[in-house]
Amino acid sequence: MARIDLEKTIAQIEFPPEIWAWIDLVGEMVSITQTEALEQERSFVAVSSYHNLLRWFINREIGSLNAIYLLLRMEFAYQAAAHIRLLCENVITLRYILLDPEERTRAFLDYSAIDAYKIGETYLQWESQTANPEHVKRMKSQQEEFKKRFDKVHDRYTFVTRKKEKTKEFKNWCNLSLKEQADECGIEMHKLYAIGYRQLSAYVHGSAWALRRQEAYIRKSYDQTVVMIDYANLTRMLLAVWVEWLKIMSQELGWHALGNAHGIIKRCNELDDATLQRVMKLRKQEGEIATKSKSTRVTDAEARCVLCDGPAGEGSKAFSITPEASALLKLGSPDADPETVLSKNVICAKCQALSQEERQKLAMKAIGRELKSYRDFIRDQI
Repeated sequence: MARIDLEKTIAQIEFPPEIWAWIDLVGEMVSITQTEALEQERSFVAVSSYHNLLRWFINREIGSLNAIYLLLRMEFAYQAAAHIRLLCENVITLRYILLDPEERTRAFLDYSAIDAYKIGETYLQWESQTANPEHVKRMKSQQEEFKKRFDKVHDRYTFVTRKKEKTKEFKNWCNLSLKEQADECGIEMHKLYAIGYRQLSAYVHGSAWALRRQEAYIRKSYDQTVVMIDYANLTRMLLAVWVEWLKIMSQELGWHALGNAHGIIKRCNELDDATLQRVMKLRKQEGEIATKSKSTRVTDAEARCVLCDGPAGEGSKAFSITPEASALLKLGSPDADPETVLSKNVICAKCQALSQEERQKLAMKAIGRELKSYRDFIRDQI
């Protein structure tokens, strides 16, 4: 079986310099983090469960940063968004644990017994009839061990409801949603959740809204402006999450990498301005091409009645234009030929025979058609 050559796959993806600048910024975040982690590892000693938890978080987040970089490098922007959201969730969770490190570390780690037992129960419920009997037998034996741990900690993850005084299980290890955890941690985590996590969720949900920009990534309809905006948004949100993570590392472990983040923030702001100008320039060029194309289609098309939008036919009447109006049109649209445009916009014989009131009604509808066409054009550009 042939193996996928990732190096070849990556080499085939070409980016303009503007997108490379954002990818390089992510790469620098990865490099700074890895360098600091390797340096700190030489002298780090875990003296408690809390310190072990920090080590595990660090290892996982370095993996997440590498995954984000690789996914962006392969132009998997929406998959990268999912990992940025995961990193954001981990930062909020870790900050919440730090409000009471000893107690919440124990609660966080011991909840694994609840998860293990429930996963085992689900497996036995759905797979025991079709899986290999030997596998099922071993799973049942293992489940007995999971049950012992589950029984030992289960009561700690239950509460009694106020109204009906019923015992209910926690929905997770702390019985708080991620938003509730963020709210308890103060304004910075609340802001990170609102601006980062919620926006990133919009990227990764399986909704039509989340798919709305996929057309821009398809080769035949590739839209550089959309890709640039996505890469800028994702890098900016990753930077916000990364800085908050470095604050925790600086506070808890004495990391020095936070000082390097200021330079990256400055370059991010500079890239924001450059990207905005580039996007505006590209869209202006696209708008000019579309306008010119539309003008060419009008010139080449069969003359149509401006009122009913039907073919001009015999007996149609062309418009006239004063020299002053022609000069103004030439000034506003240098490439337009007034005589050619006017010859293609006429009133058909049928509309000429209508009353003034009926012609006015058709004129209002014609204006409505033009306005809709203009709105559709602007929407497509956005």
